[in-house]
Amino acid sequence: MKKQCSFILAMVAMVAGLIFSASAMAVDVAPYTEKTIDNVGGHNKTFFEPKGGKVFLTTTQTVFNPVDEDTEGKNLISSDTALLFSGIVDATGDKRPCDVGIVKNGTVSYKGFPNSGLIKKVPVVEHLWTRTPDLKSAGTIDPLDPWAIMEGNDLRTLCYGIVMWPNGSVTPLKSLGLGKLKQGPHPELSSKQN
Repeated sequence: MKKQCSFILAMVAMVAGLIFSASAMAVDVAPYTEKTIDNVGGHNKTFFEPKGGKVFLTTTQTVFNPVDEDTEGKNLISSDTALLFSGIVDATGDKRPCDVGIVKNGTVSYKGFPNSGLIKKVPVVEHLWTRTPDLKSAGTIDPLDPWAIMEGNDLRTLCYGIVMWPNGSVTPLKSLGLGKLKQGPHPELSSKQN
């Protein structure tokens, strides 16, 4: 009798295990990747990826606001093309965009720009911003986005601020807590490398 009870209990446990594992296999699970934590709070709409000596930028929920006009986030403009501007290129006097991206379903990915930290072998600060092709509207940037940086509370100076490190990684300039540093090489930041 004990053997029969043990056998029956073992069979019940096995059937319960099969039912549980079958139901677990049918559950659709959310991906938990390195970028998942970046999305907590809903403010990160910007992704920088260093790869192969370049830095690739992707923005989501890409919309534009007329330059120097406070629309309070209403009546924002969409565009099928976004121009990317570089503070480093701008500082040379060249006012042309450094890249052009096609906006699809609110997302734009750019072709990449040189990872200046790798090239210069010191930390390099870069400021980036976007415009519509007619240059009349600027890409909106959530000030709470980890990659957003501005001078004080002046929204007109809002841009993406990044640090490109000699080891090839990139981090938000904001994460250093030093404000909006001038674009270009910053050897004094070497001790802060992640």
